[in-house]
Amino acid sequence: NFFDPNGNSAVKLDTVVASGSDPISANYDLNGATMRAANPDSAIDKLDLDLAVSIPTQKVTIPLDGSSLGGLGLTLRFGSLEFQELEANIVQGFPSVPQDQEMPQGFKGATIADVRLALIMKSQIRLPVRMNMDFTGVDVFGDTTRMTFNIDTIGYPPTSLDTSMTVIELNRFGTRIQIFDRTTDSTASYDTTVAPAEGQGTIIDLMASNPTKLTIDAAARIDGRGTIVAGAGIGGGFRLVAPFSLILDEMVFLS
Repeated sequence: NFFDPNGNSAVKLDTVVASGSDPISANYDLNGATMRAANPDSAIDKLDLDLAVSIPTQKVTIPLDGSSLGGLGLTLRFGSLEFQELEANIVQGFPSVPQDQEMPQGFKGATIADVRLALIMKSQIRLPVRMNMDFTGVDVFGDTTRMTFNIDTIGYPPTSLDTSMTVIELNRFGTRIQIFDRTTDSTASYDTTVAPAEGQGTIIDLMASNPTKLTIDAAARIDGRGTIVAGAGIGGGFRLVAPFSLILDEMVFLS
């Protein structure tokens, strides 16, 4: 179950011992090798030692007077295993905790024309992380405006030394999703804008509804095959593009 990166059979001792030969000492360095089941999709739950001793075909004289035929001594020592990274197939959800936010009332006689809110996620974990967020605004009349977006997977760093960045921008067109393989990349490897679903609005519609309460329900889960690396993390923040663009209602100026 140990696979050497150079394709060698790194942990197999196949030799013939004979009477009078020197003791055989074999030390195997597994540094850099991959330990896995023959079927990569199967998990390893224990480690067995497969030992087989046989007598090769030969012509020998066996004494019948009860004298010793000889002996075989074997001492095995197994050191500790330290894994640099673990690969796993994980399906793990994180429970959502809805957050209620009391909203101050906006400008009277004005309509918001443009605003952009960007959620920025930076990830070092090489696991497929799915995420969805549901915004529900309730105005003074009890009417609701909803806005929902789903991310099939946030940025996946190319190596364990990289940090990917996912930018989720809520704007007047819907939801723009940009994925940068590395935070230093100037061009996104994935860039798309998703229009709101039927019966839902954009962030402009949500803010223009002048909600008195805003409920944000976010959920995330790991779903798929990936690599777990010690010390890797995931985090994020947000960026609000301001000032707002406003459309003023008709105004009357006294002479």
